[in-house]
Amino acid sequence: MVPPLAVGLAAAVALVALMAAQAYSPSLVRRRVVCPRLPAAFEGFRILQLSDLHMTHLGRRERAIGRIVRGLRPDVVVLTGDLTQDEAAARELAGIVRGAGAMEGAFAISGNADVRYPLVWAGVKRVLRDAGITVLENEHRLLRREEALMVLAGVEDPHTGLDDLRAALDGAPAGAFVLLLAHSPSIIVAAVEAGCDLVLSGHTHGGQIVLPAYGPLLTRSGYGKRLSSGLFGGERLARIIRMDPGDTQVYISRGIGSSFLPLRLLCRPEVTLFELTAG
Repeated sequence: MVPPLAVGLAAAVALVALMAAQAYSPSLVRRRVVCPRLPAAFEGFRILQLSDLHMTHLGRRERAIGRIVRGLRPDVVVLTGDLTQDEAAARELAGIVRGAGAMEGAFAISGNADVRYPLVWAGVKRVLRDAGITVLENEHRLLRREEALMVLAGVEDPHTGLDDLRAALDGAPAGAFVLLLAHSPSIIVAAVEAGCDLVLSGHTHGGQIVLPAYGPLLTRSGYGKRLSSGLFGGERLARIIRMDPGDTQVYISRGIGSSFLPLRLLCRPEVTLFELTAG
């Protein structure tokens, strides 16, 4: 008879092995998002989102990401914070982004892990910009198709209070469709009030460890498990933020990297490819 302690130890080892395997098994998530105010010229607009890489080097997980995104040719690539820990990793990340073949450019914002070390982040930004990636710091750019415009805005990390959505939208054409990049979904109320159409965020890692019947363990989003991962809008979002969100929707990525230990459970890393439609 096998002693109960040995059985328990074997089960624990198997569980840790499973969580480690899931942490290094990124998946491509394809999402079609209905945006009622999307200009007809932007119908089918494709966005590739990479979030929360916490990248230190070009390892097994990062090589898998490179294979997933290679040749996808989205209209834009967006990097929604917590990107790399040094300039060398930033160069490797730029290579991954370049491999995706974005048609209209790549855009990045800061996350809380980025701004924690300002001098390091300054170097990372320099590398990204040198690679042709636009780093948005409470500002926006205009994307044009025919006579139509899309405002692509990015705020600095909301989790540490560096975001300034008013500044990010200053000078944007009134009534234009707004795509907002914000590392944490805690910005959602301000985004609703500003009339943003789609917010892309991360930060939560989807909880990283998700338990059956309980859900994500820790999200640090300000809204807990209620805004842990996925797409929220309409009545579903209204119940969470206790206000009418109008046309505003928010997507929270599960991200790619890990906090603390490189372990995930029922919460695989994700690369997200969106296709926007007016329905």
